[in-house]
Amino acid sequence: MDDRLRQALARAEEVAQGLSDPSVSADPARLQSFGREHARLTPIVRAAEKLFKARCDLAGAREAAASGDPDLAELAADDLATLPTQITTLEGEIADLLIPRDPHDDRDAILEIRAGTGGDEAALFAADLLRMYTRFAERRGLKFEPIEIHEGNVGGIKDAVVAVRGAEAYGLLRRESGVHRVQRVPTTETQGRIHTSAATVAVLPEAEEVDVKIDPNDLRIDVFRSSGPGGQSVNTTDSAVRITHLPTGIVVSQQDQKSQLQNKLKGMEVLRARILDRRIAEIEGARAAKRKLMVGTGDRSGKIRTYNYPQSRILTIASTCRCITSPTCWMVSSTSWCWHCVERHEKRTRVAEATQALQSLLESAGQLLASRGVSEARREAIRIWTDLNRMSAAATVTARGESVGSDRAVAYRAAVGRRAAGEPLAYVTGWTGFRRLELATDARALIPRPETEGLVELALA
Repeated sequence: MDDRLRQALARAEEVAQGLSDPSVSADPARLQSFGREHARLTPIVRAAEKLFKARCDLAGAREAAASGDPDLAELAADDLATLPTQITTLEGEIADLLIPRDPHDDRDAILEIRAGTGGDEAALFAADLLRMYTRFAERRGLKFEPIEIHEGNVGGIKDAVVAVRGAEAYGLLRRESGVHRVQRVPTTETQGRIHTSAATVAVLPEAEEVDVKIDPNDLRIDVFRSSGPGGQSVNTTDSAVRITHLPTGIVVSQQDQKSQLQNKLKGMEVLRARILDRRIAEIEGARAAKRKLMVGTGDRSGKIRTYNYPQSRILTIASTCRCITSPTCWMVSSTSWCWHCVERHEKRTRVAEATQALQSLLESAGQLLASRGVSEARREAIRIWTDLNRMSAAATVTARGESVGSDRAVAYRAAVGRRAAGEPLAYVTGWTGFRRLELATDARALIPRPETEGLVELALA
């Protein structure tokens, strides 16, 4: 953990320097990326500062206890009793913070709400859900921007698509995907009977330009006259836009804005998000299957949450929970986990995937070096990784959750290729250790070797 913590702190310093770089400030996309990473690393930095202070205080307390002075020993007794527990707690918090997160948690979200089983009452409930998420966004400081809303017959909504923007918008809402069930006496009921209705909620990470490249030749854009209640730009001009993505068959309609250009921009935003979701589903088949299972067809039996108005209670359904630490788990079926367990399972899955990726990278590098006749190829492969990333060899071999990252993988493969071509290791990594020093090296430098130490000592004398 200490190696990964040092890497995170070093990265936090790089990000802080990047935020003060004028070239980053001039690039909105890079500035947004640096800002998100800074927000993610700040809790790690703060927790690390507390941990280092607690370790320093503990070392001072032990010295005081061993000094032989009774007064100092008495003052240090309390610290010796409390600081180890505090350090253990902080180390656990930091370990959780260092676990790789879902890469889309920091993104804005596209929230889709659709009326399910229940007719007009389901449409009313969908409208209530929309108001609920609107209030939630306001309290969290998120921006709630309607994109497409189709109203029902009695004041409800058939479906709604909204953009939720702000810090960790998708991370806050992604577990809301699924069927929401309501039990109440609807306003359409004249005899006081309780009805059960449902609505579906889907939360997608909003796509960025770098994620989804849409070829204009793959689009069919149709314009038509807006429909709905009368007013400017409604039923008068061809301002509504329907965009069809031909390769995937995804269709997006937009008519809320006054101009055709504004509707096209809004429609492209939703289209990119839906294409990104489809691509994520193709890459992460298991997660996509879980998402589709949760949303289902909108039938009441597939609910993840029940809103019971007569009893003034909300029941979040958790099933076959494998978590032994959460006292709020409800064993009601055998198809899924409670959200607490899902979170823990996803973290462990990401740790396992990251660990496997690193070990596979080291294995392929070792095979390449061995094919070029490099002796102790596996050790050389590990050495190149540790030297490039300032890690110990033991930490690399036993690394859990060590994120490879595309940039680090590219740099590592390039370094392995140079070593396989016969270039000295110190030139490849750019530094070498010598007498407790870290010396920067390249082709212009003489690489210090043990047999030259006598000569160096003579020269230094």
